Amino acid sequence: MKKRIYGKCGGSRMKEKLIKLAVITFVFALSFINMGGMEAKAANQDFTIKNGVLVSYNGGGKYVKIPKGVKEIGEKAFFCNKKIEKVAIPKGVTKIGDNAFEGCTKLHTVTMPKGLKKIGGNAFWQCVKLKNATIPKGVGEIGNGAFAFCAIKKITLPEGVEKIGDMVFYCSKVESITIPKSIKTIPEGAFRGAKLRKILIKEGCTEIGRWAFYYCQSLTSITLPSTLKTIGDAAFFGAGIKQITIPKNVETIKEDAFGQSPLEKITIPKKTKNADYALQYCFELKEATILNPNLKMACLFGKPGQKISINGIENYRKLYNPSVIKGYKGSTAEKFVKYINKHKNYFNHKAKFKKIS
Repeated sequence: MKKRIYGKCGGSRMKEKLIKLAVITFVFALSFINMGGMEAKAANQDFTIKNGVLVSYNGGGKYVKIPKGVKEIGEKAFFCNKKIEKVAIPKGVTKIGDNAFEGCTKLHTVTMPKGLKKIGGNAFWQCVKLKNATIPKGVGEIGNGAFAFCAIKKITLPEGVEKIGDMVFYCSKVESITIPKSIKTIPEGAFRGAKLRKILIKEGCTEIGRWAFYYCQSLTSITLPSTLKTIGDAAFFGAGIKQITIPKNVETIKEDAFGQSPLEKITIPKKTKNADYALQYCFELKEATILNPNLKMACLFGKPGQKISINGIENYRKLYNPSVIKGYKGSTAEKFVKYINKHKNYFNHKAKFKKIS
């Protein structure tokens, strides 16, 4: 058998094939690059941007990377978008507008940049799957209902946030949060119905607004800052707190502040001047220490019933447990105990007075 000889002709043909293959590859690659450029351009066309404000997004992608150059995410820019799952907000954006991501029910992750200053009202309202979001340093204001119904479990409000809006974490799944000293007021309904278990309120806060922790049933304990002066209406109504010491500078505890909570023990400080109806429906309350001998306080604890008036205190109540009331000798606390034990027909149980020195 003769050997197969690969001459010059065979080599030339192979060379031609290789050249053709290289040309085809180059043309295909060039086409792919051009197509990629067209795709990037098309992606940018999914955004309507006017004067640095992202007005709307009309794309269908799950992952959204907001273009550079945007300074503000406008009102309702992603309103009720049912497709997006993850959003990256670039540096340079200083504001997330009202209702910007409201109703984005599949959104689970948002990356917010340094330099962001404001998160608008209802910005992430009912983003029920939103678990991953970090509020960066520099944010000064978070609007009403911004994270209501969100699935975030742990979040830190950075130092420098001066204002959080009403219902900001309403019915959210947040379990742990730190309130920085820059926030002076915890507003109305801020954590109402949330799954809160642990909260750190740093020194500086002076007021807890009404319904702030309303029905936070998982919140079994809390340490309040010494700077606190006012506890609002129904602030802890139905919360899971069993024991609490009111800070010495609190002057007012408003109606139903601890109503219908499983509170067993409470200390009311000397500076507190008014605590009308603050403890009504506290069926488990067994001990109250009252350091202001002249405290004006209606419905000390228990359930509204027959009207009783002692030393300016009007009480609509029955005792649900044998009660210990601590106070100074000759104080309203002592007189109240004597009245309870004298008028047994009004009460289910006796009360015991313990003098404090």
